[in-house]
Amino acid sequence: MVDFGLRFDLQVGETDTDEYFQEVTRRASTIFQTAFDNSDKVFLVFMDYKYKQRKIRFSNFTFKQIDNLQKTEISYSK
Repeated sequence: MVDFGLRFDLQVGETDTDEYFQEVTRRASTIFQTAFDNSDKVFLVFMDYKYKQRKIRFSNFTFKQIDNLQKTEISYSK
């Protein structure tokens, strides 16, 4: 296991506007497209800290952003 990672601050301006979310999405997409080739396999770690919800649902917004994602490609662990 490698203990390295990168963190990018994608915030700009007010955080409760449509423009904010469009800009954050644009910045995240630019970073992703620069870092990965279309043929690369990517290991995505998604952490959700909601108290009552114990399982990440396949219908989650994050998963909807990934083209051609199959339910069998997702594993869940605590």
